[in-house]
Amino acid sequence: MLMAALVPIVVVDVRHRIIPDVVVIPATTAVIVLDIVAAAGPWWRAPVGALVVAGALLGPALVRPDGMGMGDVKLCALIGAALGVVAGLTAVLVGLVVAAAWGLGRAAVRRMRPSSVSMPLAPFLAAGVLAVILGPVAFVDSAHGAPHDHAHPPGASVRHAALGTGHGWGHASLAGGCSA
Repeated sequence: MLMAALVPIVVVDVRHRIIPDVVVIPATTAVIVLDIVAAAGPWWRAPVGALVVAGALLGPALVRPDGMGMGDVKLCALIGAALGVVAGLTAVLVGLVVAAAWGLGRAAVRRMRPSSVSMPLAPFLAAGVLAVILGPVAFVDSAHGAPHDHAHPPGASVRHAALGTGHGWGHASLAGGCSA
């Protein structure tokens, strides 16, 4: 659900510098409802993830609305609902670090003040999501030098990269995790 929503969100943000409510609000609602219905954990995990991760960007968005809009905050709610608090905050942090590096590099090349660089945030937040989802799997695969196929403890959550989820970091509503 998250990955399917990120594609149009990123495209619209790049083209028009807006996060479409018509995509982000229904996707966030669907992730929360699916997580509760799937009983993938405590019923409150997805709503709390949405509130905490969105809350992390609410302050900066209110302080400097010209730098970050409420659409970015709503996108963070979707990320938090889908990934949970820790992975959601990690994804947002990774996305913000990449955005800052990109913005600083762009400012240096164009000889501008860094605060004057304007760019959409959704592509960087999506990159953070991908880093969190694929990061643990890519790390384990590269450490073993082969596809990841070792046994997991009974009841452990296993999420496959091809399905769009990382090892135990996400929710079943992301893309159909399976239990080993």
